[in-house]
Amino acid sequence: MELRANRRSAEENKRRPLTLFLLSCLGLLLSSGTALANGYVFTPIDVPGATQTQPTGINNNGAIVGWYWDGSFQTHGFLDVNGSFTTLDVPGSVLTQALGINDQGLIVGGYQVAVQLSPSVTAFIFHGFVYNGSTYQTLDSTVTPETILIGINNSGKISGGDASIGGGSFMYDGSFHSISVPGRFSRWPAASTTRDR
Repeated sequence: MELRANRRSAEENKRRPLTLFLLSCLGLLLSSGTALANGYVFTPIDVPGATQTQPTGINNNGAIVGWYWDGSFQTHGFLDVNGSFTTLDVPGSVLTQALGINDQGLIVGGYQVAVQLSPSVTAFIFHGFVYNGSTYQTLDSTVTPETILIGINNSGKISGGDASIGGGSFMYDGSFHSISVPGRFSRWPAASTTRDR
């Protein structure tokens, strides 16, 4: 019995530093989260009647864009200005996602159309769009097969990527410029292009 008690305390001694380390990390996370949250108000963003709402972009004026599923699980884009929601659907699309917005209110994203290849085969193709508040303009990359626009800065530069598997990414400033990171499989821009360069 004495041998078992000694083994148990030796095993407990080995785990004790790990336990203390994990508890310390948890304490730091909790205190940091509280410190970072002070002064902020968290507001739920739910499109009325939606089964799921996903905000994806916000500008310096507080306008929020994103996408939502309606009761039939159809995907629509949205614009939220001070809690007032506007649905964004590119005409003729089967799916629209708003992903970025700049301070002038220009919205970018992607939409999908159904293309009947044969009586039994339908392809769904992604295109990028820019919306100025009244008109949707398709903007398709010359460097990727299918386009989705992710972000737009206040100078009008747009970041985007290939909506198909494997992806590639680009920046658009009147011309498309491929972005390539050596050794990376997926090269999507991780965030919207927010700097005015």
